[in-house]
Amino acid sequence: GGAGVLLLTAAGVLLARRKRPAPNLPPEEIARRALEEIRKSDSPDLSAVSRVARTCLGMVFGLPAWEMTTAEFCEALEAKARPQGEVFAAFSARTRSFLERCDKVKFAPANQNAGLGQTIPPANAVDEALDLIETATKLARPSAAPPSQA
Repeated sequence: GGAGVLLLTAAGVLLARRKRPAPNLPPEEIARRALEEIRKSDSPDLSAVSRVARTCLGMVFGLPAWEMTTAEFCEALEAKARPQGEVFAAFSARTRSFLERCDKVKFAPANQNAGLGQTIPPANAVDEALDLIETATKLARPSAAPPSQA
């Protein structure tokens, strides 16, 4: 009898201490939180910034961002933009520019980063990634029309 009570108590403690599943957050909120954590670091990692942005944009637009190169990802985004109009095309071009500038810094040898011209500092990259994510969310999920008054 005492062993049964002990087992039930141990099982209760284990159940109480287990990790609860994270709330089901939208990808843009997960990305915002990750980017804010990156911003807090002493030296923000540009590779992490672009990875978070790409993953979020891929999820928002239904693109497998983790399986594509930057060029492939941008081409897929541009293909999605063609039927959507000029606003989406401009967003797609901004996204390509951002990801390509991140790649230049990521893949250039450290001593060549100074001569890359139009690259972005990591601190500004967080702001730019957040802006892209906000725009993507608006484009992918346009706000519902206000209810009609009857």
